[in-house]
Amino acid sequence: MKYDVAIVGAGVSGLTAASILAGFGFRVAIIEKAKQTAAMVRGFRRRGVQFDTGFHYAGGMEEGGALDLLLRYLGLADRLEKEPFDPDGFDTVRFRQPEFEFRFPCGLERLRERLYETFPLERTAVDGYLQEVERAAASFPFLNLEADAEVSGLFQGPTLQEVLDRLTGDRILKGLLSVHCLLYGAAPQEVPFALHAGVVGSYYRSAHGLKGGGRSLAEAFDAELSRRGVDVYCGEAAATILLGSDGRPCGVRLAGGKTIACGGCVVTVHPRTLLELAPAGVFRPAYCKRLQTLEETPSAFLLYGGSSVPIKELQTSNMFLLPSPEAASCLDEGIADGPLYLTAARPAQEEAARYGFMAISPAASRETARWTSSTLGKRGREYAAFKSDMARKMRARMEHFCPELQGLIGWCEGATPLTLRDYGHSPAGSLYGVKHRVGQINPQPLTRVPGLLLAGQAVAAPGIMGAMISAFLACGHIVGHERIRRELRACR
Repeated sequence: MKYDVAIVGAGVSGLTAASILAGFGFRVAIIEKAKQTAAMVRGFRRRGVQFDTGFHYAGGMEEGGALDLLLRYLGLADRLEKEPFDPDGFDTVRFRQPEFEFRFPCGLERLRERLYETFPLERTAVDGYLQEVERAAASFPFLNLEADAEVSGLFQGPTLQEVLDRLTGDRILKGLLSVHCLLYGAAPQEVPFALHAGVVGSYYRSAHGLKGGGRSLAEAFDAELSRRGVDVYCGEAAATILLGSDGRPCGVRLAGGKTIACGGCVVTVHPRTLLELAPAGVFRPAYCKRLQTLEETPSAFLLYGGSSVPIKELQTSNMFLLPSPEAASCLDEGIADGPLYLTAARPAQEEAARYGFMAISPAASRETARWTSSTLGKRGREYAAFKSDMARKMRARMEHFCPELQGLIGWCEGATPLTLRDYGHSPAGSLYGVKHRVGQINPQPLTRVPGLLLAGQAVAAPGIMGAMISAFLACGHIVGHERIRRELRACR
């Protein structure tokens, strides 16, 4: 069978692209080397606890919000049950030096009023910041359905740090408004303000989780793609994209030798992998060098832990723990000096009384450089000891920041940048893949090969919404951007 389009990679971006194209009547195949679709989003289960590795919470899921519309359009909304986070404080931010705590409420006006109360001398700065967020977010494709379907120009404007420095000299306020850099892995002095606004603007309106977490999103995609007749080839890695005499993709050869015949191809894996899949010489040397040298977001140490009772502070909110207001500017300092993010883990089955948490500490991949050439499950005692010591340090730091957690934590297990590399298929084990920063030109969907497009977090933005938007941008080049946006508007 020959497919109209073959999609390489069954992450959120690939699943979204498949759903869009199948909805327009295309015969679509998805090729995924993992045994299941959306492997990172599904998370994993340990000792009766479900841990989310790719989805913790999202903004824009309020009625009519940007992500809500995308989920409706993709046929997923009725298959998912949203769980609102605490509207009075979906994120708690705590600085150690000086001691400071702030809870982000849902709703722009509620946030404005709380910032006024906390920083009474900075009302002008607060107004200026929120106005800038609204203006910049409105220019982001698919956050605003009237915005131009192009993201490259958005990311060459001022940085978040430049905007904050222009608005205020209050270091605590600047640190507070920078804390959500942890959601996209770029420091305030390098992230384009437009990207920051596109991410935080949706969270400021609402914050939701999903009942069943990321696993429920993956299962909703599976069910809808089956309904739309998409063929999914899991456990079979793509090896080569074949080009026909017309220079267009004519098939994807799998590692086992089988070929999936197609008339076009959307690649949703890491941009560097595109170079490995495409025939030699098809891309210009300058383009190859640009993809090979794209800067990655930081990696991380992770701690997964269990508790016999729900951790009250994390049930409907998250915690951002930072040693100082400036800590978000140094996202690869490691456990000792960097920020720490805490979120809840849920029972794997509703009736089970098993609870837990997940902690993330951004770190540089150099922390595990001595084991770079090792393979999963064969790293020896030295690595095991390192990993155990890392978990101990993370637990101690959590309890130092949050004395209220002492006595609640039972077992703990750790993960390192190598874990992220092996399971996330990112060359450097980065949290969010390729970084979006001022001065770096990230790839766009169109390539110089007709019918070969690129999607994924590197194209538009990190996170679930960024991955989805990248797929909409890629598919817009196939079926027409305005045609897709017209149908999206009908979902309001």
